[in-house]
Amino acid sequence: MTAWLQVQNLLINGTYSAADITAEVKSVLFADVCSTSHGQSPHFKSASPDVSNPNEVNSSAYGSISAKKVGDEFFAYMERKFEDGYWTEKTRLESKSIFDTFVEVVGNKPVTLITKADVEAYANVVNYLPPNRKKMPEFRHLSAVDASHKNKVAGGARLSPVQRKKYFTRISPIFNEFVEDGLLSFNYFHRYRGKIRGVQQNINARNPFSTNDLHIMFESDKAIDLLTTQLSRPSRAWGYLIALFTGARAEEIFSLSIENIRIDDGTKYFNIDGSVGSVKTEASIRKIPVHPTLLELGFLSYLEHATRVQKHRDTPMLFPELRGYLNHGYRRAPTQWFNTRFLPELGLKTEKKSFHGFRHTVADKMKRARRHIDSGKASQYIGHEDRRGPLWEHLYGSPFTPSELLSITKVIDYSLNFSRLKERCLDRMTPRWHP
Repeated sequence: MTAWLQVQNLLINGTYSAADITAEVKSVLFADVCSTSHGQSPHFKSASPDVSNPNEVNSSAYGSISAKKVGDEFFAYMERKFEDGYWTEKTRLESKSIFDTFVEVVGNKPVTLITKADVEAYANVVNYLPPNRKKMPEFRHLSAVDASHKNKVAGGARLSPVQRKKYFTRISPIFNEFVEDGLLSFNYFHRYRGKIRGVQQNINARNPFSTNDLHIMFESDKAIDLLTTQLSRPSRAWGYLIALFTGARAEEIFSLSIENIRIDDGTKYFNIDGSVGSVKTEASIRKIPVHPTLLELGFLSYLEHATRVQKHRDTPMLFPELRGYLNHGYRRAPTQWFNTRFLPELGLKTEKKSFHGFRHTVADKMKRARRHIDSGKASQYIGHEDRRGPLWEHLYGSPFTPSELLSITKVIDYSLNFSRLKERCLDRMTPRWHP
């Protein structure tokens, strides 16, 4: 079939956009050139080459073209994210599995030859992939395509909606770069945004803590007894309080070094920069003022104590008892204890309540006070990109200073009585560091 007949078929098929047709035509024209250069009659080649090893390029399938291969671009993107501190080792390994699946389904073809049909084929495979397929005897030796087909026929368990969503959200940003670089005319992953069935799309995917929850967590005898069982673990009481007043992510809090607590124009602030742990996005890099309530509870005294016990440490940490783990960073111990011991013993644990609930609690406070606060300041405070307002606001100018963000702390008030927690726990903290 000639390129022009193929174009005619695309035009007849009303599901294709102009951008889709442009990309398909590029593929068709290139296929004709490749086949002609080998002395063959021009014909329309399939979207993906038939390769015995999906991770190896069968160069004959693409003629003599010299182009960026999708597998190479995935690898470069993954390494850049990791080296720049945006991804942890766990995220990198998880993403590698996703990228490998795409290359396995589509083939390690030049980026310019990726089509809508390729992404549709990938989506169909992901839709029926079994969870943990590399660990299951009946699937681990099968390709992604075969495992998906076998699981579909058997009616077996599939990846959860959240897991399936990652197979699209991890790849889509790279395709945005392909479009920006002129390698593709359209990001075919855009059509899958918000279309993964069963994925909770709103802020209630994790519940914020109620006022009653917070009273139990910081005022009850049971909670205070739990928090004082090991006074050499300040990451519990102080870490949870920092989460309550900043809404910062767990790794952002528990990977803070002493050097990350700074002062600017008289305002103490947390410098979230990923210098020790990791940050999730570029918007996560920010300066959050230390909430006045934390100062009243003696945070600066604790900071001095933690600094003294680590005077011979190369990088003194805010919570010296914590150790960094390859896949879980510094957050593992304090969040695990909170989720599996603290909340359950207080009778507060549910499927939607976990340490991340602190972040939702702060977001909920700002949401209800949105008429009285600047949305740009609120977004910077919690570490989310603010997509409202004119484009120039996001592209130009400097971030708000910690002093300017103090106005946000005024709406993050819970009317809690921390006096007993301070007397019995915070004032008696004994941070320790063991080389």
